[in-house]
Amino acid sequence: MNKLILYVCAWICLHSCGFSKSQEESMLEYALSQAGDNRKELEYVIKYYEGDSLKREAARFLIRNMVYHFGYEKRERVSDITTLSSDYLIRNIELAFQAWPKPWNKSVSFENFCRYILPYRGLYEQPSGLREELMRTYLPLLDSLHIDNTYDAAVRLQKILRTRVTYQTEIPIHYPTAEEIHRTGVGRCDGVVLYGIQLMRAAGIPTVAEHTIWTRRNGEHYWCAFLNEDGRFLPFAPEYEGPDSLIYNLTKPFLTPAKVYRYGFAPLHPVTTESTDEYRTFLKNPLLTAVTEQYLPPVADIHTTCDLPVRSKRAPIYLCTYNHGNWRPFAMSERIGNRCTFPKIVGDDVFIIAEYDKEAYGSLRFITSPFHVSNTGIITKIKPDPARTDSIFIASDNPYQQQVPYTLAYWEQEQQCFKNGYFPTDTIPGGILIRKIPKGSLLKAMISRPEKAAEDRIFLVENDTVKRLTMKELLKLGVYTLLGTLLLSAPFAGLGMLSTHLVTEKTFWIQLIALFLSAVSLQGLWLNPSKGLCPWTYVDILPLSLLGLILLSYPYSIHPEPEKLLFIGQMVVLWYLLRQVFHEYPVLIGYFSMFFIATGLIEAIWGFRQLQGWAYSNHSLFRLTGSFFNPGPYSGYLAITLPVALGILLEQSKRNMPYYLSMGCIGTAIVVLPAGMSRSAWIAVVVSCAWVYALYRLDRKQAATRLRQHKRWYIIGGILGGILLLGGSASLYTLKKDSADGRFLMWKITTKAIQKQPITGTSLGGFPAAYAETQAEYMASGKATEQEKLVAGCPEYAFNEYLQIGLEQGLVGLALFIGWLGLLFYKGIKNKRYACCGGLMSLAIFAFSSYPLQLPEFWVVLIFLGVMSVTPDKDEIRENQAESNGHRWGKQIFFMGIAILGIGLFWMQKDHYKAYQQWNKAQMFYNNKAYEAALEVYEPLYPLLKHKPEFLFEVAQCLSKTGRYEKANGYLERAVLLSSDPMLYYVMAKNEQCLGEYRQAEKHLLHAIDILPERIYPYYLLMNLYTEPSYFQPAKLKKAIDSVLTKKPKVESSAIKEMKEKARSMLNNTSI
Repeated sequence: MNKLILYVCAWICLHSCGFSKSQEESMLEYALSQAGDNRKELEYVIKYYEGDSLKREAARFLIRNMVYHFGYEKRERVSDITTLSSDYLIRNIELAFQAWPKPWNKSVSFENFCRYILPYRGLYEQPSGLREELMRTYLPLLDSLHIDNTYDAAVRLQKILRTRVTYQTEIPIHYPTAEEIHRTGVGRCDGVVLYGIQLMRAAGIPTVAEHTIWTRRNGEHYWCAFLNEDGRFLPFAPEYEGPDSLIYNLTKPFLTPAKVYRYGFAPLHPVTTESTDEYRTFLKNPLLTAVTEQYLPPVADIHTTCDLPVRSKRAPIYLCTYNHGNWRPFAMSERIGNRCTFPKIVGDDVFIIAEYDKEAYGSLRFITSPFHVSNTGIITKIKPDPARTDSIFIASDNPYQQQVPYTLAYWEQEQQCFKNGYFPTDTIPGGILIRKIPKGSLLKAMISRPEKAAEDRIFLVENDTVKRLTMKELLKLGVYTLLGTLLLSAPFAGLGMLSTHLVTEKTFWIQLIALFLSAVSLQGLWLNPSKGLCPWTYVDILPLSLLGLILLSYPYSIHPEPEKLLFIGQMVVLWYLLRQVFHEYPVLIGYFSMFFIATGLIEAIWGFRQLQGWAYSNHSLFRLTGSFFNPGPYSGYLAITLPVALGILLEQSKRNMPYYLSMGCIGTAIVVLPAGMSRSAWIAVVVSCAWVYALYRLDRKQAATRLRQHKRWYIIGGILGGILLLGGSASLYTLKKDSADGRFLMWKITTKAIQKQPITGTSLGGFPAAYAETQAEYMASGKATEQEKLVAGCPEYAFNEYLQIGLEQGLVGLALFIGWLGLLFYKGIKNKRYACCGGLMSLAIFAFSSYPLQLPEFWVVLIFLGVMSVTPDKDEIRENQAESNGHRWGKQIFFMGIAILGIGLFWMQKDHYKAYQQWNKAQMFYNNKAYEAALEVYEPLYPLLKHKPEFLFEVAQCLSKTGRYEKANGYLERAVLLSSDPMLYYVMAKNEQCLGEYRQAEKHLLHAIDILPERIYPYYLLMNLYTEPSYFQPAKLKKAIDSVLTKKPKVESSAIKEMKEKARSMLNNTSI
């Protein structure tokens, strides 16, 4: 019944559309007349179907349109009408009619069946016999899925096509058969289209080929399109996920073509035989239909006049684009007098109009100057003005491209060619500056290497492909480059000019550069508000949210970390300023990536020199520190640079400057890194580098195939790998067992501290006091093991950044921070910034068992890598510019406010510079035991430095040494809120002993013992306390003396020996 309805509908379509009966008969007779010796074969096909009018009409349709078709065999053109046999055509007709009645084809009319399912070829390939095999393979699959519409069937087959065929450009240029594509699974776009058409038509899905010549890049492209039930053609290709994806890619600014064509098997209208000209071009193919407006609205009509004299009243004309070093026609029309018109062209591009010149050996003669067409069809003729000049900046993300020699040529209309121009050229970070170019010129940047000639492109100074660079813009770019370079140079900032403390010195350096960056950004936003502004995304909301949480929970009454609070605010400011800088100058991403690798290379060389004894270390106990104060952070920094260097290395197709710089960094760092003895850094390097390598080099499809093929061996390898992993983990643990046990204890205590305030946390700066209190409780509970007591310490941070954030900011703050890191990874992978993501991954892993975020240079690295990861390439930025400019004034005010905040934050902490310098002076008196002189300098500094436990301890010691014990304890009582060091309690107890407050002294010493029960010194102080005549306690004294004598110190020293000698003497001389 369904088949009967289908045939009735076919007859209605047959007699209500298409060519007239007489035209069809004339076309058929013409085709048969062109068949030569093959005429009998074709007539036999028609006679074969005398009993089936529908198939007979299908056969007549094929034969009358075969005259337009030909293929290539060994590069020789072969006409279908003279070569195809009756057996081939009959078999093709039968197979097509078998697929047509399928449920998903119920809406396909007979006319569309003939035009888009029945045909045996798609373009110029050899006729294929693959249809029957494809039908046997895929029709049962579609039947089993119970698909009842064209779209679902096409999408299902397109997914199969993606797995069966790989799009490759590195294939010899010829017209492959569908069988070759089916067998090899690879092809150029035209070959893949042939296979895609055969696959779809085998399932009865109406399919055609579509084609464009790129006008904004070299080359051309083919893809398939199937006729959907709503009457629209939807495109597909194996390199895209679906119709929407391909259409989206066509609308990208660097791709958008000016014209799109569809290839049919039969012309849609009668073919005129009017003589035009003798120029050979695909545009004269009668099977071609322009369908640009279906993909790329808006389109516009081009109307212009000739700039050169014409030789006839009417003539065919060709609209040309610059492609592969020549002006190539991509649209055809007719000139009437001096007027030239081309309908439905996508604008915002540069074209030229030409006509056939018989006198010039059959080539084209340009009859207009090059001109720019706007999106609305407005024509701007390109006529250079030598009296006025411009400077241009050719941007490049790749530092290697900046070194490739360019020759800049300009279009000379009279000679109708590009002529070399000798313009002054300078290489600067991010690209090439070319000066003294005549305004309004059409330019061509030619790479001065023959093998790179295909990469030559034309452009205008006003075009988006280049950037007009005034001296003001050049200065701004140079300042941003300099400031970014100085920020990334923070590891080397320990010059001793601002402070003698290495970390403080680097903090000041970063704050100073951030001040200049804020000022420059504010000036740029104020004077040039028309610049594109960075769009807001979720990844930009989280830093402000985290800062807001910190500000809300911060204990302003204690004010434990004013400098850290200001620094975090400056890092948030830096995030937004760099977001805007990289949005405006995305080319700087390549430069800063290379400079970051260079800093890793410098650090590696520095460390190597320290190992050889050629350079001083920053720590008396460690030979290897680089520019840091111990091997841990140094190794962590190298661990972050390595995956970035590996990613940049894998991106290079040739051995160039980035290749050698990355190789140098990797090679040197690998030599030095083992000497750092940082297990955290080793793990971070291995995991992040393996991840980066997998993203750049691992083919997931091939890996999955190999896994299925060699499943047994992979299972065995996985088991062996697991055993090696366990063995390696055990080895790493035993390498420095006490250190590992100490980390485990710190994480255990921190976790217990988090459980006390899981939601809100202790607030910024609350870790030391909370840790000391929790460890004291744990040790006093009797649950601690002897090993835990032995390795217990008084850390200022948790050696796990996630636990530290969880303790200070609660689980809410931890969730915000982890969410932000996750978004950085997501955006980085989406933008294909795999090298930056590798650095972020290494930092994130290193942070599990170290303290990178307690050091300012690691914050700078995190911000830089994060911003570079979330910044898309310049084409996507340009594409999304209109969207990102929404709410322009709101964003303008926001970014200006951020810049003002950056200046304000620096102003709020500027007095700390002088305070640290004065502190250095006071320490000179303190170290020379000139306590009174030291106090004269110390005490005025209290308002600015009261958050520094070291400062408070030094002032308290000076006061103690000068007999002002009560005042000294006032300083120490504040210090214990900021530090976990029990030494503060020791000094408080000694002061209280001098004041006669023995019970309070005992209380403080016992609390100090609870924090670190294995230290000998508090027992020694208790021993002295219990010998006081007014507080003599024999039992406690005996116990304290026993503890002094029996406790084993971590490190033997002369002070320990003296304490033990005094304990023995007291035991012998005191009646207890």
